[in-house]
Amino acid sequence: VYYRMPLMDATLTAPDLLGVELLDTADVAARLALSPSRVAQLEREGRIKAVRTASGRRVFLGGDVEAFRRTRQPR
Repeated sequence: VYYRMPLMDATLTAPDLLGVELLDTADVAARLALSPSRVAQLEREGRIKAVRTASGRRVFLGGDVEAFRRTRQPR
């Protein structure tokens, strides 16, 4: 029996998520020292990848957030 997490563009099963860090917008904002609205804007612009739950919430994979952080230009 697999737990299914319905997403708008895919369905992930529990084995797909083993060892994967899932972050919400507030978690990403804290990790990147940005506001949650800026994180949402970056996702809309396609600069940081997120998936949407069936209810429309953004979920970010920890590895994707780390990759964005490494490529981000310091101010």
